[in-house]
Amino acid sequence: MAETSETAATSGGIDYVQVLAAEGAALIAAVEQGPPDSPVAACPGWDLVALASHIGTTWRWATQILNERLSSPGQYDQPQALAPDQAVGWLQEGLVPLLDAVRSCPPDTPVWGFGPPPRVAAFWARRQAMETVIHRVDAELAIGRPARVEASLAADGVGEFVDVMLPRLYYKQPPPAGRFVVTATDTGDSWSLGDPAGEAGTLSGPAEDLLLELWQRRHSDAVVGGGNPDVLAGWRGLGAP
Repeated sequence: MAETSETAATSGGIDYVQVLAAEGAALIAAVEQGPPDSPVAACPGWDLVALASHIGTTWRWATQILNERLSSPGQYDQPQALAPDQAVGWLQEGLVPLLDAVRSCPPDTPVWGFGPPPRVAAFWARRQAMETVIHRVDAELAIGRPARVEASLAADGVGEFVDVMLPRLYYKQPPPAGRFVVTATDTGDSWSLGDPAGEAGTLSGPAEDLLLELWQRRHSDAVVGGGNPDVLAGWRGLGAP
């Protein structure tokens, strides 16, 4: 049972730099196809331009953390607004430096991060790869394109959601009761978070469907809840970051 985040920039057969490059290019292509005012369903009030502003800023933020070996979050400087004709350039100019930063910063370099220890550069390779996967899905859904995530990559994304992102949703308060157990039925991976001795609320399904369900990007009847319904509701009620 996988219960902790990976700690290498290339791990479990997944090269996060390669994922980031491919997913970033696909995201840019979807934004370029447009139209720029296409709404992003999972992010109320956003269109493709707002999505580009957010992810391009996030790429620059992670680049600064890696390049400057920051021990604190630094500044997250998102522009007030991008013009529609600036969106693609903002993305292109953000992705290339991030790829260079991830490649040039050794994975075990101490830097600030919000995942579990160790706080090292490898966190950002995985985090930015998965952030880009989810927002690539957003962009493709916005332009009416079927958005797919390959099973092994989706399973790693589920693991990152459980290990890294869910704890961020309750870090200022006690976690929900019991234990949250998530199982990918196609890859055989399973993750657990919460009280090991508590009753379990479970969620199972194919890895792609689980990933998009957990991030509230797409609901699928293939994702099935089980175990203690109150425990499950408590964990699901945290939402998505």
